[in-house]
Amino acid sequence: PKKILVEPGKDNFVELIAQDVGFNNTSFNITPSMNSINSRVIKLSPLFGDLLVLTDPTEAIVKFNERIVGTTSVDGLLVRGLPARKGTLIVRKEGYRAIKTNVFIQPNIQNSFSFKLKEAPIKLFINTLPVQNVDVYMNEEYYGENDGVINVELGNFVMKLVKPGYKTIYTNVSFPSKVDTVIPLTF
Repeated sequence: PKKILVEPGKDNFVELIAQDVGFNNTSFNITPSMNSINSRVIKLSPLFGDLLVLTDPTEAIVKFNERIVGTTSVDGLLVRGLPARKGTLIVRKEGYRAIKTNVFIQPNIQNSFSFKLKEAPIKLFINTLPVQNVDVYMNEEYYGENDGVINVELGNFVMKLVKPGYKTIYTNVSFPSKVDTVIPLTF
């Protein structure tokens, strides 16, 4: 709510602009009255943009705001009509490290993002019962969710498991050879 001081005996009017990220701006005038309360309900029109995701290699699964939107091909993956606002993009493919990044869908254009996926030959299975969809980080870099296989490289890592509302778990892990690994953890 906006309060406006009106001076008696003067012709007053106020131009207001309603705006929000991802919506068309709307302007309107109000002529305040000393005898009544002025109120207006304004509905903003949402803006939309398209998302094009290209990956090397192709056949990567793409999630936007926690929803799978498709799989990339040679021509990429085109998703039309997304609300123009900030969102989280996750790209993953078995045998490769997952990528998670924040993007902003600009309105009325095709927003293009290109990713080169890094090979990660070790399959890591993390059991975090009863909690699912836990974000997995290795040395503070995003590697995926525990809803399936996490692909990692050879080496030593500090693994961090994050789930809002739960205590974050840190543990040291080592992958000296190309051996698939199962790690059971309890939240």
